[in-house]
Amino acid sequence: MNTDQCQPLYHEMCEFYENLSMKVHQTIPLYLVERQVLNEVEKSKNTGHHLFGETRGVTMTKGCSIDAIVEQSRIRDGNRTKTKTKRYKLVAYSEITAIIILYGFPRLLTGRILAHEMMHAWLRLEGYPFISPEVEEGLCEVMAHLWLESQISSMSSSHNHFEKRLAEYLKYDTESRTSHPYGTGFRRAKRVVGIYGLKGTMDYIRMTDTFPG
Repeated sequence: MNTDQCQPLYHEMCEFYENLSMKVHQTIPLYLVERQVLNEVEKSKNTGHHLFGETRGVTMTKGCSIDAIVEQSRIRDGNRTKTKTKRYKLVAYSEITAIIILYGFPRLLTGRILAHEMMHAWLRLEGYPFISPEVEEGLCEVMAHLWLESQISSMSSSHNHFEKRLAEYLKYDTESRTSHPYGTGFRRAKRVVGIYGLKGTMDYIRMTDTFPG
């Protein structure tokens, strides 16, 4: 797929998210690029999606960060009193500037990467900046897995045999990965979403920045 061919898939993905009550409240430019361009983008501080051992998608963000004072304490040092300050970095994301995906993949693999990257975008836009990589990547993998399941369930018995096998393989690959934070995060996220549902899980993470126990 190229960038123009991918636009209907982008709109389909927006609808998929909206049907899960997770509407993405920004139109995000989507570009399919060559490896050299993706490598250059990856060098910046953006979120990259690693699949099969290499980066195949990146969510580019525009924002700012500040060091906020969250705690101060006074310590006695002989005749002097010192003030100890604890600082915390606050990150504010104003917008998602683009989603970048490696060019040349079939629709299902491109869609799997897009479903993952769109969750990065949704988390930034909805104000989840402090969650750990395991929580964030786990949630992104769950969304990719849910999208693949929806694709498989919509395929009839007369559907293209290659596409069905590819969808099943991509789903299996997501389930069987052992790497951190993708594989470990996916299994934790899938378990809690299965117990509390997607909305319940996201509500809990908004309050605690971690998965339910």
